[in-house]
Formats: sequence, C-alpha cells, structure tokens
Amino acid sequence: MRLSLSRSASSAVVVTDPTLLRRILQNFLSNAVRYTRSGGVLLGCRRRQGGIAVEVWDTGVGVAEDQLSLIFEEFRRGTATDADTPPGLGLGLAIVDRIAKMLEHPVAVRSWLGRGSVFSVCLPAGSAALPVMAPAAETRSRNSMAGKIVLCVDNEPSVLVAMRTLLEGWSCKVLTALDAACARQEVRGGAIVPDIILMDYHLEGDMTGLSALEALSFDIGKPVPAILVTANYTDSVREVALARGYPVLHKPVRPGALRALMAQLTASRPRGEARTGLGVSGPAYAQGPGLAAARR
Repeated sequence: MRLSLSRSASSAVVVTDPTLLRRILQNFLSNAVRYTRSGGVLLGCRRRQGGIAVEVWDTGVGVAEDQLSLIFEEFRRGTATDADTPPGLGLGLAIVDRIAKMLEHPVAVRSWLGRGSVFSVCLPAGSAALPVMAPAAETRSRNSMAGKIVLCVDNEPSVLVAMRTLLEGWSCKVLTALDAACARQEVRGGAIVPDIILMDYHLEGDMTGLSALEALSFDIGKPVPAILVTANYTDSVREVALARGYPVLHKPVRPGALRALMAQLTASRPRGEARTGLGVSGPAYAQGPGLAAARR
C-alpha cells in the first residue's frame, strides 16, 4: 500500500483549544489512513461563512449514505469490506463528536461510496493582528490545575477519552472509571486520594452519581470535592445535588466553565485535602469556553 499524505498551507487563525483540536484532527487522519488503500489523504482548510472549516479528504472506501448519521455513535465502524483494513473499536468518531460538542465546533461528513470521504470541523475565525488571548484569570485557573489528581466517572467510553484529553491538556493526573465499582477500586484503602471527582449522574442500573459519591467518600474516609455532570436539566436533580454539597454542570460541558469551577473547588488546598462544594452556585458557571487562539 502506498499512500500520499499532503497538506494545504494556510495563514488562517482560529479560536479554539489547540490540544482538543489536535485530538479531533488526529482521529480524522487516523480514520482516513485506516480506510484508504490507495491514493492519498489531504489536510487543508477553507473559509466558510462565520468561520474556518478544517477538512481531511481521502480516496478511501467511503461510507454509505444510510450510515452517515450513525458513524459518530460509539462502537460504530464504517462500511469498509476490504479484508486488509485493520480492525478498529469504532470509538474515534464518537470521541470527535464529544470533543466538538464541548468546544461548540460543528463537525460534518460527506462521502461517496467507493471514492472517498471528507470530514470537517468548523472553527471560529480569529485575527492574526489581534490574537484572542485567554483572560488572565482563566490562565491562572489552567495553571492551578497542574498536578491535580482528577477521577472521572462516566459510563460512556468516548466521554472518558474526551475528558482525559481535556484534563491532561491542563497537566492534570487523570483516573477514569466506567462505573461506581471501578471508581471505588481506584481509591479503595485511600491509596490514591483524588483532588476532585467529576461524576456522571446516570450510571449503571439504579446507581446514581450521588450514591456513587457517597460510597467513594466512605472508601476514602473523608469527603472529596466533586462536580456532578449530567444531561438531566430537571430542577429536582440540581436541588438534591446542591443540598448535598455538589455543584452541577450540564452536558455538553464547556471547558471554560469546568476549569473555573474545578479551580475554585481545589483552590488553596494541598493535594489530597478534601472539601465539599457547599455554597457553590451553579448558574455562575454557565459561561462560554473562553478558549485561546491557535494559529494553523
């Protein structure tokens, strides 16, 4: 197999998180190479109304039209039938979808069966003369997370991968668990005490994130600051969480809001020292991403 990989140079400036954008493009490129047996792969960008579309083109097997709406789901693979195509888990595009929603960057795909595909992510345009810089407070928040141990619990693998990418970009030490049992195993005996826990509300069976946090506090021997992350927008969930001392962020989580809240909950605390989120007001963290500019 001989493939050509090329790129179209551009002076465009976009406003995004460079680490997360790199993860999106890595998945696009990896997918293109996986499903292309001959021809080439091209990385480039185009100016679109309201932004810059970064695109990855390939001359691969393509995706059937009736599969285009499904390929961003977890454990879904393309329709490649080539026996030489390496197997994959079907998580790459699901991870792209999660990260793109976090950043509020639309992703799109066009494909022609047997001829190739083009995957793209649309980013806000920036200015070369006046690059968008992260506010000073936001920069301090990012730096303050360096070295913090963060335990992420979510029953969706793509969410955990996206969160790991985001948090490691802030120099956090990240532990992940798909359910409460795995999370308890990570901390059992107090061998590892996270500085903060990011807990999904809906877990396996009848277990909720709030129940899991109580169990983890028991295992660790003291309360640990935590944020409840949920797609449930009902007041009842929010009220119960706040009553127990846990602030709430709704999915898709915005990086800027998450970073600011994590920084506040762990501020001026030695690593491993715990406190609850009592007194934290959820609406104060419904801000936009506020992400730094990255030059392509």
